[in-house]
Amino acid sequence: MSQTPNLVLFISDDVTQLNAFETDFNRSFAVRTAATAREARDILQREPIQVVLVDAGLKHDGGGVGFLQEIQRTFPLCIRAILATDSSSDDVLKALNTAHIQLYLVRPYDVNVVREELEVLCRNHRTIEEAYRKTDAAEDDIRSQLTKAKIDLGSAYQELKATQYQLIVSEKMAALGQLVANVGHEINTPVTAIKSSSQTLGKLLRPLVKDLPPLVRDLQGQYVDQFYQLMQMAANNETSLTTREERIFRRQLEEKFTQLGVENAEDLAKAFIEMQLAEGMDSYAELFTLPQSEGIVNVVKLIAQLKGALVNINVAAEKTTKIIMALKSYSYVSKDDKFEPVILDQNIQAILTIYHNLLKHGIQVIKTYTEVPPVPGIPDQLGQVWANLIHNAIQAMKGSGTLTIEVKLDDPYVVVYISDSGPGIPPEIVNRIFEPFFTTKDHGEGSGLGLDICRRIVERHRGKISVDSVPGRTTFAVYLPLDQPELG
Repeated sequence: MSQTPNLVLFISDDVTQLNAFETDFNRSFAVRTAATAREARDILQREPIQVVLVDAGLKHDGGGVGFLQEIQRTFPLCIRAILATDSSSDDVLKALNTAHIQLYLVRPYDVNVVREELEVLCRNHRTIEEAYRKTDAAEDDIRSQLTKAKIDLGSAYQELKATQYQLIVSEKMAALGQLVANVGHEINTPVTAIKSSSQTLGKLLRPLVKDLPPLVRDLQGQYVDQFYQLMQMAANNETSLTTREERIFRRQLEEKFTQLGVENAEDLAKAFIEMQLAEGMDSYAELFTLPQSEGIVNVVKLIAQLKGALVNINVAAEKTTKIIMALKSYSYVSKDDKFEPVILDQNIQAILTIYHNLLKHGIQVIKTYTEVPPVPGIPDQLGQVWANLIHNAIQAMKGSGTLTIEVKLDDPYVVVYISDSGPGIPPEIVNRIFEPFFTTKDHGEGSGLGLDICRRIVERHRGKISVDSVPGRTTFAVYLPLDQPELG
């Protein structure tokens, strides 16, 4: 793919100068000339001009400096330069201060020197354009992730509402009502993280867009390429240093910076370790001997922080997706109660994800899953069994203790054991817990149908459920057969 030619526009109402400029530089650049500001505006509208050179003696449209100020407002990415008769003239000083030109030329000029200067400006323009493109791409990516998260959350909410309506007269309605609050809290955390990180991105982009162009403009030659490579390194960095590695790299960087005579070598080394930038930094150490070193460090910090904010958004979006998938799995209701192969560890994990908010504050979850084949079953009904048993365990432990889940093969069954470290079930009532409407919970905490529904679902699957309880440990065992007539 060929590189876009370097487009240079020269504006002067002196035809002789226009012809001379075109003759001098048309072999090195795609030269465009304009005798009036109006012609120049037309060219700028039509073509992606990189460098605009204006004759200081232009007699129309506010003069050369005035037209450069207009270009700064309307075409801010264009590199601006002025051609004057004296380097100390008022026109040059005014153009530097008000139009922020990047180059001034004085007649008569050395063609070879000017050609090199213009080539540097064109390279700088490409670097600035690339930085703006990356910024736009980052913004688009953030908007896309936020839009997807919003759509997913809306979809999950609608599915949850539909499921609530379907189960309004069943025991599952009570459990679902409790899940809504838990899931809402769980989703709120990553959504808040996404919102906070997106606000951070907005704050970081503004100073980056403001500081990057003048910094690139002031750097010359090899330092522009080094700076661009350093920015790419910060943007693509995936390094996570251990404490020991941080100490080693920090000492190495500090020694390198000190050898080069860099001021504040210790603080600079510390800053790059905090950004997790260490390996390969020797290649860029020379940049920090330049007068622009402070600006370079600030821009790299901004890019590293942008990278960090994007990582936070990705982590939060993944967590939201995980919760939504678990919620979809739980809220799904089979229309025809048709049996299908069920992977039990995934079926149980969906319920654990939904109850994570109740588990994370004081309950240790121990999972022992041996390799077992899928069992024939109705996924949403089995999910209801795990939901009831896990929720009962959480309540029995009053939010603090150990929940143990074990899945193992006991041919011809796969057995799921769910144990809690609560106070246990009194012996005098342990034989009644599967009876409809029997409950030991306070009024409003349960209908007494949960374990009865678990028993009915397990029996529907031609399995069996039992309980063994002593003070400090209660275990429910669910036996599910490996073969079902419905699948035969």
